[in-house]
Amino acid sequence: MTLLISIGNTNITCGIQAVNTNTIASFKLRNSEVTAENLAEQINQLLVRNKIKKLTACTLASVVPEMIDTISSAVQQFFSITPIIVSSSSDLGLNLSLYNCECVGVDRLLCCTAAYASCSSASIVFDLGTATTANVVNGKGFFLGGLIIPGIELQSQMLAKAAAMLPGINISEDAVLIGNNTAQCINSGILYSTAFFINQYILEINRVLGQEATVYMTGGNSDYIKPYINSNIISRPNLLLEGLAIYSSKL
Repeated sequence: MTLLISIGNTNITCGIQAVNTNTIASFKLRNSEVTAENLAEQINQLLVRNKIKKLTACTLASVVPEMIDTISSAVQQFFSITPIIVSSSSDLGLNLSLYNCECVGVDRLLCCTAAYASCSSASIVFDLGTATTANVVNGKGFFLGGLIIPGIELQSQMLAKAAAMLPGINISEDAVLIGNNTAQCINSGILYSTAFFINQYILEINRVLGQEATVYMTGGNSDYIKPYINSNIISRPNLLLEGLAIYSSKL
């Protein structure tokens, strides 16, 4: 059984793929709270819940380079496995010839790998995490690129930091078009601006591609935005881990 690890800017997500299915069982830990011991404990609990006796391999992808050695060492120490590090230069099954991939995040590519493998057609992948990314793959499997904007929590933090009279808020799912207090205006403005961006982006990309793309949404903040999206979307919370699982299956 292969352990799948994604190190994001905010959270570390670990998962395993159920035998003969595409279902991935997973857990998350905040980067700031991770130690070798509690990571190993959570992985062991994941194995017990899924009746898995032993790990045989591990693939790891990270957008935080300085954490790779720490997490790899923990896996080696507690499970006697050396993780295979997946990067944007790994063969992920996408054609990258139309994009300058020197600095592209491996998280974006893995999500697109999973999306294209699922639908084998043009796709748009929205990943709503620390940043909100929009990523496009055409019908021939070429990664075309996309857009990156601040994530919804980051938008809230930026407003509170830059504007003396604006409070920090906890994002909630309830948005209104006309807020009647400052906190509500901030919350609704962040949710609606992100949703408006996604709705319009889908329309524009479909126009550019000349066809209706399959739309996927993933990331820890996606539940806040899904109610405000006009198009049909496929919600895949573990899309990145699915991409890692696809890569692992070819090793």
